[in-house]
Amino acid sequence: MEKNNFPLVSLITPGWNGVSFVGRLLDSILNQTYPNMEYIYIDDGSTDGTKDVVLSYKEKFQKAGISFEYVYKENGGVSSAVNEGLKRVKGDYLCWPEYDDILISDSVERKVCYLETHKDCAVVTSDAWLVEDNDITKVTGVLSHHNPNRFDRNHFFQALMTNSIFTAACHMIRMSMFDEVNPERYIYPSWIGPNWQMLLPVYYKFNRGFIETPLVYYVIRSESISHSHNNIGKKRSGY
Repeated sequence: MEKNNFPLVSLITPGWNGVSFVGRLLDSILNQTYPNMEYIYIDDGSTDGTKDVVLSYKEKFQKAGISFEYVYKENGGVSSAVNEGLKRVKGDYLCWPEYDDILISDSVERKVCYLETHKDCAVVTSDAWLVEDNDITKVTGVLSHHNPNRFDRNHFFQALMTNSIFTAACHMIRMSMFDEVNPERYIYPSWIGPNWQMLLPVYYKFNRGFIETPLVYYVIRSESISHSHNNIGKKRSGY
């Protein structure tokens, strides 16, 4: 299977002090069934050994035929890290999983297939399994983006009122349409993280697609109130 026959998918991860989690994400990317990917990790000033863990995967990615780039910057917040990654994106499609997300093996492939067959859609969004960080084999729920009115052109306003904009790893964006609404590839800094800035402009102008199957494990971290069951989908304070 010649990988250059497939659209390039860029994956960028903004991260700060993710040493305890990032290995699981990187393993899940290596296990993807999709053949043509590049990976960019933007380390937002970590002090906990994240750099060593991420760089230990460089050879594994290269052997798998996945372009790999690690970038270290001074801490500036998750949006600034995403901006640093956007400068480097070469792909036709983009995902931006967080360092504690885990991708199911066909997550990238199924999203690419959807966007390749739905040329009017700028974004495709999947559901996610909810798991606890102390036992990721135990599913505790499903984060579903199902909405009977989700194909209505008012989905831009629905996104403002619902949880469907959250959980970064659920989304894949078509970069040609992203560039139409954000040619500078710059999102404004915000304490709620990057998802609103990445998605709302394309939601406003273009159609959005859904895959009603969980393609991501969303890890609920016990020490983080923003990841608790009672706060899934609420405004997330960066990392």
